[in-house]
Amino acid sequence: GDHFAACMNVAAIDEAGLDPIRADVRAIDQVADSRAIAALLGGLHAKLSGRGMLFGFSSEQDPGDATQRIAVVSAGGLGLPDRDYYLKSDAATVALREEYTAHLVRIFGLLGEPADWASESATIVMQIESELAKATLSQVDRRDPRKVYHRMNLAALQKLAPSFLWSDYLAATGLQASPATFAVNVQEPEHLKAVEKVLTQRSLAELRTYL
Repeated sequence: GDHFAACMNVAAIDEAGLDPIRADVRAIDQVADSRAIAALLGGLHAKLSGRGMLFGFSSEQDPGDATQRIAVVSAGGLGLPDRDYYLKSDAATVALREEYTAHLVRIFGLLGEPADWASESATIVMQIESELAKATLSQVDRRDPRKVYHRMNLAALQKLAPSFLWSDYLAATGLQASPATFAVNVQEPEHLKAVEKVLTQRSLAELRTYL
């Protein structure tokens, strides 16, 4: 009840403005190079739930050994509910993408960006999210447990996204991960390869905009 009341308290939300996220936005703006994104993202993921920003990270019962609980890296980073919203070309989906882009423009405007800058920022976000969507499994494929179970150690995880410093990321989440014992289920390895391409092919300014 308290949570619902807080979410419905529009006056308090309006009064707070950007204050609840100002420190996070400042931290993103201060990232000096793409390799520092891992530690930044670990801290942000530790505070936020869901599958936001490049990928999702949580824990699960090991599908291959129910006596263990292991880390899980899932596909994520999309603002729209599913990959199909980015890939389908029917009129209704195209219209939804246009509405989402307009929503992004409004969000960047609320962050203080002028109209032309906000429009460019929204385009960058749509481009990056579309790249991630193309490498994400369909809903049908995700129903096959064999397609979303790829248990590996820290070294194998690092090979999937070499430019992302996983040890820095894990430390920032607060997880005490020993390379000798750490185990993770990377549900969609192709998605992590797409994350690697985003990190290496996009400029630091574009990465900041997306985050």
